[in-house]
Amino acid sequence: MAKRGVSTPFSVVSNPEFLKEGAAIDDFMRPDRIVVGCDDAQAELIMRNLYAPIQRRHDRLIIMDIRSAELTKYAANAMPATRISFMNELPNLAEKLGAGTESVRKATSRDVIADLLAAGATVTAYDPVAMDEAKRCFPNEPRLTYADIQTAALEDADALIIVTEWREFRSPNFDTLKAMLKTPVIFDGRNLYDPALVRGMGFEYFAIGR
Repeated sequence: MAKRGVSTPFSVVSNPEFLKEGAAIDDFMRPDRIVVGCDDAQAELIMRNLYAPIQRRHDRLIIMDIRSAELTKYAANAMPATRISFMNELPNLAEKLGAGTESVRKATSRDVIADLLAAGATVTAYDPVAMDEAKRCFPNEPRLTYADIQTAALEDADALIIVTEWREFRSPNFDTLKAMLKTPVIFDGRNLYDPALVRGMGFEYFAIGR
């Protein structure tokens, strides 16, 4: 632009997204926060006007500088993995301290597995992080096996139950899911997907708590 002798005023804005795959439209229309990083008043005014129609009842817009906005996005992405890793380390710490290990280890996924086994079901489990911990919680259980990859857990299964929200679970190939499941049934304990979309693809979909 300088070589052409053109001087056009512009602003740089960082506007990170916090959308869950499978629920992006709903998250956009009803955001719990809108982060905007900018360094001039005109850019801030434009962004406020841009988001005004979707936040008439609640002001969710947070203004900060550009670098802070970008760091906020990194922090939001890292928090779920950090939280899960921390929870997986607590049982090890509890064992060393002689604390109530069984209470510390209790989690939704383990409750679900325990209930299914008690009901006589056969379970194939997959988690990209907590497999070793699960094996310690359910030693010598003949009706519980562990898959090396997520698709292996689907093979000939009567239903898929989702109890963790790892990123790799958020955008599956639904055609593959349907082909591998014995019956196309999904129990989603984390509300990862849009119910209308999934049901429209032929699944019986149960969004727990929604």
